[in-house]
Amino acid sequence: MYTVEVTNHYKYDLSTNTGKVIKKEEGVGLGYFTGIITIPGMGEIVFFDLGDTKLPGYDLKETWGVLLRYKNVEVYNRYEGEGHVILIVEPYGGIITNARGSIELISLPEFTIDRSYPV
Repeated sequence: MYTVEVTNHYKYDLSTNTGKVIKKEEGVGLGYFTGIITIPGMGEIVFFDLGDTKLPGYDLKETWGVLLRYKNVEVYNRYEGEGHVILIVEPYGGIITNARGSIELISLPEFTIDRSYPV
């Protein structure tokens, strides 16, 4: 399991799908978090707990994983034992992150055409 820590330097408050509000210039620990953080005017960051499922095509060795998706860019993190993700929202909506274990900036396709499905 992993925990998430968020610091908000953005102009507006952030919100989560669990009802938590992260005020400007506030840092909060969300504990174990799988859900959505909304950045007003910018979009949503979605946290996926991958458990022991690994994304194909990436050679990160650790057992456990979490995937963050924001604006068609993803961060893939794998860790052993207790994971911890730090997320900092910058004044203009950019994101700084780091995490225990291996962490990579990746890009997953938004759409894939597969003609093997009958139409």
